[in-house]
Amino acid sequence: MIAQAGHERTMAGTGVASASIASSLGSPGASHVRARVDGVGMRIRRDGRDARLMNGMDSARLSRREKQPGHDRTFEESERNFIEVARACLDGDEYSVEASPKDLRDLFAGPEPPDLSSRQARPLGIELEAVIVSKTTGKRLYVEVKKQGDRGNAEERACKHHTVQFYKTMKERFGYDYHPVVTVFCEALAKNPRYTRKFPYYFERNQYFLWVDYDPELLCTFLTERCSEWLDH
Repeated sequence: MIAQAGHERTMAGTGVASASIASSLGSPGASHVRARVDGVGMRIRRDGRDARLMNGMDSARLSRREKQPGHDRTFEESERNFIEVARACLDGDEYSVEASPKDLRDLFAGPEPPDLSSRQARPLGIELEAVIVSKTTGKRLYVEVKKQGDRGNAEERACKHHTVQFYKTMKERFGYDYHPVVTVFCEALAKNPRYTRKFPYYFERNQYFLWVDYDPELLCTFLTERCSEWLDH
């Protein structure tokens, strides 16, 4: 829980002020994963009779790219930031914050067609970035953390955890009177109107959060409100 003194907030149980938390966090937007291509760029030249591979034509251009496809791992910094702030914010005597919970990896374990191989028939599910668990009630709140720049479709991919059928799936699993998944949007997803204008049409109120500039107090307010309303009763 958060102890308040005037307009200042202190993370209970840690004695760590929110300003010190903010200063300790890394900034995913400021770091880049630089991946160079060790290989030969190729251009296919067709003259109607054959196709010739022109080696070395594009290697310089490719090596200048800051992020090669599949090599951008800066989202991991956003996830670590969430775990750090959540653990500092929430009272450790009342809640646990677990990273990468595995208990939903068999969420889609219903009857399968009989002709599937043993590998194909294995249980399917999801693994989100975090789960907050009340030590009093045992109720759970799963958190997905999404970050992105000014281009991409991460906001659309986040919708899969907020569909009507997925609500029913989680209701069957837990029986809660709330949907136990929230999505935390970071960086451009939290500020760019291209994304933020869509969210009220994609997601129900309180099922998503815009973590602007990784401000710890903003996130703490959201988490304590959700825990108080959903997990404590």
